[in-house]
Amino acid sequence: MTNTVAHAPGAGRAFGAVIIGYLGMRTFIPRPVPRLLDSMGGYACLYGLVAMATDSEGLYASLKAVVSATLAVLLEDKANLMNSHIMHMIFSMAGTLDTAREIATIPNAQAFEDLLCDLDIWEKAPEEQHRMLYEHFYELITDHERENLTIVRRSPLLSRLLFTMFDRPHLLWSTNEIVFNLLSAIVQPQCDNRSILKLGQAIAATLPTTVEDLSLESMFPFHISEMQNQLLANQKPDEGKPCALYLVYVRNRLLNMIANFLSHSSPPLNQHMSEQIVRVLGFDWIYCLLSPGVHSGTVFLALRILLTLVAHPHLLSKFREGTGSGGWLTDADSVVRNRAAVVLGFSVSAHGGAVGSKIDINPELQNCAGFAALEHLMAAHADKPHAYLAMLAILVGQPVKDLRFCENFNVDQIWTHVFGLALNSSVYEAIKSAEFCYDALIPLLAMVRACIYSGNEDTNAMGVKSEAADKNMAGTPELEKVQGGMMFSIH
Repeated sequence: MTNTVAHAPGAGRAFGAVIIGYLGMRTFIPRPVPRLLDSMGGYACLYGLVAMATDSEGLYASLKAVVSATLAVLLEDKANLMNSHIMHMIFSMAGTLDTAREIATIPNAQAFEDLLCDLDIWEKAPEEQHRMLYEHFYELITDHERENLTIVRRSPLLSRLLFTMFDRPHLLWSTNEIVFNLLSAIVQPQCDNRSILKLGQAIAATLPTTVEDLSLESMFPFHISEMQNQLLANQKPDEGKPCALYLVYVRNRLLNMIANFLSHSSPPLNQHMSEQIVRVLGFDWIYCLLSPGVHSGTVFLALRILLTLVAHPHLLSKFREGTGSGGWLTDADSVVRNRAAVVLGFSVSAHGGAVGSKIDINPELQNCAGFAALEHLMAAHADKPHAYLAMLAILVGQPVKDLRFCENFNVDQIWTHVFGLALNSSVYEAIKSAEFCYDALIPLLAMVRACIYSGNEDTNAMGVKSEAADKNMAGTPELEKVQGGMMFSIH
């Protein structure tokens, strides 16, 4: 019996049992669990228990047996069995949930990235677990802000959050507020350039690319709260391309987040973030948000951001000369591959004319003077009162900290919103505080011209007559030819 036991294979052993095989019989005595696991083949058997789990209780017991192993690949297939107890155990395994500590920390950055930040693992998990995961991320940033925020920004969490919002739009119905709070915590000032670039490219990817999308955007309500109620009242969409209302809502929420950072931060942080937006994204990124037909709320938020940027003299000089543009197209190939096939209506590549691009990028347009660009863009928004307030604020050099929405445009609003004076103030008080920027007259007069010719079908958005209208003017050969043809057909 002793010789038989000594030569029995260790790979066929089990806990507290007797095995009878073709090589003999062997008995076991109690030993520490790690030594028994090592004799049975290591942790591979525990991975097998996780893979063979068929219910939540079995999965919970299997995970409890594994102390610190990374189970991302196996958990991806079992995500549909997740519950709150299992999520807490996964947080403990990653080291981000330690009940012995008052402040949550991230002790192992690699485990945090592989197990928690890989949102593809949780794709099949219930929506409640998605919200629980986002709340855990948010607590990590807010509880121990400085160290944890640095690790989170170095991880791919921000990119995966943005991609998840577009790839799985149905999650917004359960993670609406927490996902935007989490994004706000990640990109709060002072933020790194890479995070600002990712956020700006994600916003640009939501802009309409077809005539149908442009017509739909004009039908959506202006305020974010009204859009939210209308969106959440609809049925959850299936996985796939999000609807136009969803894209506008996400775009305006992200833009409102940036605008609030700029308007409610201290002067040093305001200047730092303003310079960062110009350096990383560029003024042409704002031009895209002011495109004709874009949602009125997007235009309003873009003007808020623009007013904050040009309030700094050195940035106003860059805007006037057209030198701070083009940054938002950096590494845009990744956006094209992961979000539809187009950004702003054309394929984006690192270099103009690269293979696969539908339309080459003209680098000369990146150097367009700011007020010349506004001349062409703002004429399409001549029906919006806040557009006039924004241009007047630039004209008189008054930094409007927070552009206000108004439905009607009158002198009293100019007096209070632009100059910040009481209605009984004198003209002298307004003039002495003004620092005129006469270049702002260019887009302002373009808007006035568009208003004058708004009822004329023969003019475009800028109030310029079309070529067909010029040919049909009285006394021209084209009109005489048309009239002669009409007379011939009558006779």
